[in-house]
Amino acid sequence: MVLRPDYGHAFLVPLLSAFLIYQRRGTLRAHQEATVAVGMVIVLGSLGLLALGSLGAELTLARLSILGTICGLIVYFTGLAILRAIAFPMAFLLFAIPIPMVIYNEIVFPRSCGVAFRDQGSGDAEPVPIMREGNVLVLPGLRLEVVEACSGIRSLCRCLR
Repeated sequence: MVLRPDYGHAFLVPLLSAFLIYQRRGTLRAHQEATVAVGMVIVLGSLGLLALGSLGAELTLARLSILGTICGLIVYFTGLAILRAIAFPMAFLLFAIPIPMVIYNEIVFPRSCGVAFRDQGSGDAEPVPIMREGNVLVLPGLRLEVVEACSGIRSLCRCLR
């Protein structure tokens, strides 16, 4: 498994989520309920999702199944009121799961092409002819590729402000 530098925060997300749950401990004690059988159905569905994700090599499904299993166990052992009380910390755990590469590439590749287009335009002042093929700039005797790191995906949040 390759760790992407964009997800270095993922190790802190469960700790912050646990802290948010810890802050609500007084509220959680007041919501003690009986066992709810729906929780076991959620657990079994999540395990099925894990099996599908593993068979299809879709890591996002396998990772989401962990969150579903945790939610199902909470519902089974403590009831739906507890899950409602900690809905935000549980949803916050989604930030620890990387987005699928298909979606990531749909965001990064057009931005790389945009950077290549901009860089091609900046070379018009020079007497050197520059041709663009997607995210590759072709110069006489040289090919320059605008790679993922140059797409500006890390600065996307700053651009949206």
